[in-house]
Amino acid sequence: AAITQLKQQVSDNTARSTSNAARLTTLESKSRGNSKTVNLDNQDFIDVFDGANFIYVPVTAGNARNLVEIKSGITGQIVNIRLNSGVTLKNDSAKIRLKGTVDVVAVSANQIVTLVCLSGGGVSGSSGVWMEMGRNF
Repeated sequence: AAITQLKQQVSDNTARSTSNAARLTTLESKSRGNSKTVNLDNQDFIDVFDGANFIYVPVTAGNARNLVEIKSGITGQIVNIRLNSGVTLKNDSAKIRLKGTVDVVAVSANQIVTLVCLSGGGVSGSSGVWMEMGRNF
């Protein structure tokens, strides 16, 4: 029974790895021009399961919001986030690691931060760790 269970676990892990590898290949092939807008008025995260690699995060004027998490990433996936006035990208070593371990407080709609997923399960809604690669300000 233990050997059968172990075989099933190996099979499940292999299927999951194959699925994530296929999804990453699909994401890479869609990497040009795959953008979306995620309004943060009612949430504090963005989900990249759809493969979006350029994400604009506006908020309603006067409604300051925090972006604290990026969900559904795959290790190695890169996203560019265009911030807007009123958005603070929060530094958290377990979720988003920013340069100098300091929050990014956007002052205009022309600030872009590039992040890479260091660890992500690729499962819809799952958490991961993202690290800043660069910014244009």
